[in-house]
Amino acid sequence: MENLDRQPVEPIAEPDLVNAPPLLEPHQKLPFGRLAVPLFIQSLLIASIAAQSIYALATGTTVVLKTMPVDPYDLLRGYYQILSYDISSFNNLKKLPGWENLKRQKGSANLDRNQQVYVTLLKTAPNATTPQAWKPVAIDANLPPNLSADKIAIRGVSDGSNIIYGLETYYMPEDRKDGVNTDISSTRSGNRNLLVEVKVDNRGLATPVSLWVGDKQYRF
Repeated sequence: MENLDRQPVEPIAEPDLVNAPPLLEPHQKLPFGRLAVPLFIQSLLIASIAAQSIYALATGTTVVLKTMPVDPYDLLRGYYQILSYDISSFNNLKKLPGWENLKRQKGSANLDRNQQVYVTLLKTAPNATTPQAWKPVAIDANLPPNLSADKIAIRGVSDGSNIIYGLETYYMPEDRKDGVNTDISSTRSGNRNLLVEVKVDNRGLATPVSLWVGDKQYRF
């Protein structure tokens, strides 16, 4: 059998990890602006939300809304009471003047997601011990102009099945959660009202002020 000459195999060089060039040269470091700009925008958003609340509290009209508990304890977010309002339900809003116009604009029985609406509320006379919920009297896609002194428009956004006003979550401090939950549970029997007092500014934006459980008031 013919012998074949074997060529020596060159050893594979190990990579020099110590003296390897950096992935980025010092002058190629991630620009500070890439981090600073998103943080700046986020800070502006947070500041704008706080400013809206301060403006509503300082200049807004005090309005009382009828509500009901959805879930007495939200394990995902801690000690929060999740609330739903009479003016959140499509079934209630369908009875108001203006709903048919909204429905015709959308061509469906309900409102699309992210559809903005303004619900006009009429002030009701308070009784001796507790405030009374304002009565919804109309709904519109635009902020109604020239409302009388006993009316206010509150702005909400459709989620496809309800109207969201940004007033749906109430935080319960640790030292009060048991008492608040007990009081709220008593409203389910129908003997006590559950109301939320809010401030509504001239743009329709609302900020919560306090929670009324019967004749007991809990400040936010």
